[in-house]
Amino acid sequence: MRTPAAARELGPDDEAMRLWARANGFHVNNAGRIPSAIREAYRLATQGVVDAGQTPGNG
Repeated sequence: MRTPAAARELGPDDEAMRLWARANGFHVNNAGRIPSAIREAYRLATQGVVDAGQTPGNG
């Protein structure tokens, strides 16, 4: 059984994720679900993951 959206608890980083998304050219609503593409981009950006095909020191 799925939990209604209004009953879901927001993650602790949702507001930070929305601010980051706007600062990086993503369109994100003030409320509601944050699209998975934005979540993934945020995760990659904030965890310091190197883009595919690049190695540290070869930039």
